[in-house]
Amino acid sequence: MLIPEEALKSHVDDYLLGMVTPATDKSSQDALSAINAIGDVANVVATTKLIASSSGALFNTLQGGAKQERKIKSLAASVKAAISIDYDKFDTLFPHSELNPYFRIFKKQVQALGLNLLEEDKLLHPVSEEELDRSTVRLNQFVEKVRQAAKEQAFVKEIRHHARNSNKNQASLNAFIDKLFYHKSKLRVIRVDLEYGREHGLDSDVPITYQETVRHREVLLNDLRVRLYKGSFVGYVWKLEYGLMNTFHYHMLLFLDASKVRGDINAGWKIGRHWEQVVTEGKGRYWNCNANKSSYRECGIGEIPHSSPELMANLKKAASYLVKADYYIRSAIPEGGRAFGKGAEIPKVKSNRGRPRGK
Repeated sequence: MLIPEEALKSHVDDYLLGMVTPATDKSSQDALSAINAIGDVANVVATTKLIASSSGALFNTLQGGAKQERKIKSLAASVKAAISIDYDKFDTLFPHSELNPYFRIFKKQVQALGLNLLEEDKLLHPVSEEELDRSTVRLNQFVEKVRQAAKEQAFVKEIRHHARNSNKNQASLNAFIDKLFYHKSKLRVIRVDLEYGREHGLDSDVPITYQETVRHREVLLNDLRVRLYKGSFVGYVWKLEYGLMNTFHYHMLLFLDASKVRGDINAGWKIGRHWEQVVTEGKGRYWNCNANKSSYRECGIGEIPHSSPELMANLKKAASYLVKADYYIRSAIPEGGRAFGKGAEIPKVKSNRGRPRGK
């Protein structure tokens, strides 16, 4: 599983996908706004979790030792900072996505405060004893309402459901990778991000629909199987999400037989160009992650031998980005649609004797 900091970075990377083409001043500003907004979501989520696990009054409380007092004051400051965020911007920046459940319950309570600028200043920055007393009461009431919301059965059920699905998907993906290496001792792992031009965003005049993304994915995988890498295409994993400019995009891990295919960087270019020029007929764009694998601190792509525990662990870590439970912002895939998939091109073994792993 990804730790929160890694999940945050993966979301930032997702919303920067729209920036691989030459940026304009407007698109650069949009990217910066999205990055800041994702950071705000992460901070609100962290603050709400701390509130949910706390007890007692957070404001104007001096109970406990110095360490306890510092913790209370720190959380109280985080609550004030989270309340002061402009929540209207999220609907504009992420109109086709669903924000983290912890974020949603905090936002709901902020909106329930119904603050105008003058009231907000008095609540968060009281200057008189009267304002301080009133602020302390209202903020402690706010915190208690957030706690109550986090205890509601529907909310607890939603959190458990997403965590359970994420853990299940991670375990399933790890088993899938082990299965591939059971049949092939060395694989060439290609990571490509496949998207569409900004002119085909969901809010454009000529948007790419979910159904089109499904057809494009199926065409690409079939072409890899029967044309581009016939006899050497071993398996695939894909995740469908949205990018900064509200375009669909795929994260893909593709597994090729390393004994038959050489040059993972060239394979990434070849697959990306096929997506761009053939599959999407010029509507697509791509990013060849293998061409930049030297920048990864824990590289899990390229040539991966089963005999290397370190590279195998890095590969599974890289794969975890594809099954993350959209920790902060979840893509709004149509009801009944799929956002994740995997498959293998492994011949059936007739005998259970011996290890069928290839060289």
